[in-house]
Amino acid sequence: SSEVEPLVGSSSGDFFGTCSVNKLLIWKFPTKDFSPCEVRKIKLHHTKQLTVLAFHPNERIVAGGDITGRILIWRGFGKRTFSQNGSYRNKRVANVEEEEPGVRDNDDADSCSTWHWHPTEVKILSFSSDGAYLFS
Repeated sequence: SSEVEPLVGSSSGDFFGTCSVNKLLIWKFPTKDFSPCEVRKIKLHHTKQLTVLAFHPNERIVAGGDITGRILIWRGFGKRTFSQNGSYRNKRVANVEEEEPGVRDNDDADSCSTWHWHPTEVKILSFSSDGAYLFS
């Protein structure tokens, strides 16, 4: 990225991410026994510039806000890329649209949905501590 974007960490301590134009970039925090060649990231794509992201406190869910005021929710992100034993890696279903609704560009997520529109760009996103609410 040409500009320095803030890094956002998950409250579980498992993931961190940032916005890069129309993508969310997400990494898994390395374990104590990691090797540098094991560092992997995923990209979650959107059609508009993303401005902010937030991780759900208990589930593999990430929210992203964009410049047009939309909020997108990706559920089940990183299962293929971040799997411990590689069992999910390179696994794709032929009919992605039916199996992974709203997911773009071979993104590593179970689904992606748009929840809400604001009249201007989304600047702040935060899940409640129990994950029941998303504040924007």
